[in-house]
Parts: sequence; C-alpha cells; structure tokens
Amino acid sequence: NTAVVTHTGRYLSDVETAILQGAIADQTYENIAAQSGYSTNYLKRDIGPKLWRCLSGSLGEKVSKTNFRQAMERYQSVSSDQSAPPSSQSAPLKAMQCDWGDAPDVSFFVGRETELDTLRQWIVDDACRLVALLGMGGIGKTTLGVKLTQHLQSEFDVVAWRSLRNAPPLKTLLQQLVPLVSKQQDAQPSFDCLLQHLRSARCLLILDNFEAILEPQALGKFLPGYENYGQLLQILGDTVHQSCVVITSREKPEEIATHEGIELPVRSLKLSGLQTEADALLMPRACRGLPQPVRH
Repeated sequence: NTAVVTHTGRYLSDVETAILQGAIADQTYENIAAQSGYSTNYLKRDIGPKLWRCLSGSLGEKVSKTNFRQAMERYQSVSSDQSAPPSSQSAPLKAMQCDWGDAPDVSFFVGRETELDTLRQWIVDDACRLVALLGMGGIGKTTLGVKLTQHLQSEFDVVAWRSLRNAPPLKTLLQQLVPLVSKQQDAQPSFDCLLQHLRSARCLLILDNFEAILEPQALGKFLPGYENYGQLLQILGDTVHQSCVVITSREKPEEIATHEGIELPVRSLKLSGLQTEADALLMPRACRGLPQPVRH
C-alpha cells in the first residue's frame, strides 16, 4: 500500500489485495477466485493485468504474478536504506467513502461474468450516467448489483447503496444521499445539490428494488406521489456529470425506456436465468438424509 499510494494516490482495493495474497501463497487464479468469491475471468483478464502494471510503476521494475514476491523483497531492501520522502512529494490520498446501507452479503457468488464485464465497460469505460439492471423477481439483480459495486468501488470517491423496498419519498432519499456525496458538507435535499456533487466527485449510487415505487401493471409509470423520481432519472440521464446511478428493478421505468441507447449514457441490461451455474448455486444448500416418503 505504501508503494501504491506514493505512486498513484490510492490504496489497493479488496480484490487487488486478494490477488496479492494469492500470489504470495503461489496460488493459481482459480484458487484465488474460489477463496475470494470473484470470478476467475475477472481476476485473470481484468484486475490482474491492471494490478501488475500498477505495481510495475509503483515498485520501479517489471512485476508479474510469478515474480511479485522477489520484487517486493527488492523494494523493501531499497526502502529500508532510504529515508521516507517528504510528505509534500506524496500524492494526495483518494478519500473513498462507502455506505452499504442494507446491502446483502454476497460472499457466495457464481456466474454472471459476462454481465459483470458488460456493466464494467458501460460504467467505467463508456462513462454511463444511468444504468438499469432488470429482471423478474429472484433472478439475482440485487446480488449482481452488490458484486458489481464491490468490483467497481475503487473507481469512485463515494459509493452508496440504498434499497427502495419500503418506498421512501424522494425527499427522504435525498436527505440521505446529499450528505454522503458531499462528504457531509451539504444537507440540502434537492435535485440541484445532488447534481452539483455528482459533478464535483465521482460517485456510484445504487438504488435497489426500484419497482417498489412503480405501478404494478402500468408499464414503467410511477405510483401516485412518486412522479418526482421520474424527474430525478431524467436529470441524471440528461445532465453531464462524472458519476453513475444504478437501479435494480423488475420493471423498466418509462424515463429509461425513452432515453436509453447503446451509444448513449443511459442503458439497461435485462438478466436471464442461470443455467450452467444452477448446480453450483444449489450445492451449498443441498439437503442430505431427506425422509423417505410415507407409504399408505
């Protein structure tokens, strides 16, 4: 962390730390994935290569998974012979703030590599401002949303998770979000204040169970009294800012349907069922010693 912070101004993320711990133990990416809960492809093809490039710059030599331990030993040897650099030469730390609200535990997670890759490209590479995860109840929208947030949290200054399961009025939601995105510098529950801070800081906001404020059979229309959420979605999608808001919902809000596009900063991803991963999902919950059927 000392080397990375000095070179980049940020700390190692949880997923990067998991890779380094595995590298120290001579583990394969498959072993690291099994122990950490991340997918092998995500570690091997995405985070891993970026991490080794980062460490190469931080440690001052070419670093890979196979020579990481030796590179660290050389770095420590050199560092012990040198005095610490003046604080004025150190890069400023990235003050990441996470508020997970009531996000569920997703320590057991399989599949969805393609969806995670797609969403990462949309949010990080394409700078999408508004993304909807859609699908029927129980298909895994919330779980995927949590895992996506874990993967992307190091890319943002502020991360906040909120569930709309109890249908909070928009003012209540803004009263929670504005202080978070402003890092306690502002408390005005208004569109303008939220947008101002989404412009000045890079924030990732996740609004789970968005269907709770939608009419059940009205094709994306809001419940009476919640129409201002539609105004919020329109502002988030239409106005330039450097943040991203992700919603999970069984139904697609009308404001997303009319503003989305593959080349636009508003997009939606509809989840299909898991097929090949079904056995892996059921295995930890498998029941043994079921009683035999009673015969009459």
